[in-house]
Amino acid sequence: TRLRSWFAGLPDDRWSAPTRCMDWNVTDIAQHLLLVTNFLTFTLHHARKRQPTTVLQGFDPQAGPAALLASAPELSSTQLVAELDAIDARVDEVIAEMTYDDWFGPAEAPPGWVPAYLALTHMLFDSWVHERDLMVPSGEVGVTDVSEASVVVTYVVGLAGIARGVDERPPPAQRLVIKPTDADGPLEVNVAPDGVRIGLTDASAQPNASGTSADLVDIATGREPGGRLELDGAASTYLRRLASRMN
Repeated sequence: TRLRSWFAGLPDDRWSAPTRCMDWNVTDIAQHLLLVTNFLTFTLHHARKRQPTTVLQGFDPQAGPAALLASAPELSSTQLVAELDAIDARVDEVIAEMTYDDWFGPAEAPPGWVPAYLALTHMLFDSWVHERDLMVPSGEVGVTDVSEASVVVTYVVGLAGIARGVDERPPPAQRLVIKPTDADGPLEVNVAPDGVRIGLTDASAQPNASGTSADLVDIATGREPGGRLELDGAASTYLRRLASRMN
């Protein structure tokens, strides 16, 4: 709702403005968000029926989004705003139809088949980051809602632990403490051969990485952090794994 309001208030000449995404302008990001939101409704609908979609099998996080965008129909700014309104309304309908058990049904997201609630989390992460991609170049300050920031930074920290190429080994077993200064935390990250486990830990724990949620997410997704970010070598290597797969 917040981002749609931002789009609706844009003057015509801002739709071609550059963003933090090197090859995408404002219109391109709006198109991208329209495509992924449309997919979200599709995969959640099938998760309710316990029939996971297979659209993203073999998905390339580097080339995939650009290829999808290139095949999308061209829409005017007025049409994009209207389409974003309509698809978000459909998302609301699908979410309202979901039962508690439905959220644990298999859905698709770029990491693969995941519980439906994580497919929704990935969409929140995607739109949260792109909101800043749109606003930062013009000096606008994005809203930091603690609940949003907590969900997004926790998800990204987990995603960094599973991000690897087909022939690349998973990260070594390790324990890290990552402290987002504007969200719930600090987070204890335990990396093991069978996955990554994340939970809140004691506030007095010595962090391996500390900074705002936006800066932590930026470093993990290959963007330039806007503020002071403190991280040791282990945390830097761990978080940058995700950026190496996405960019």
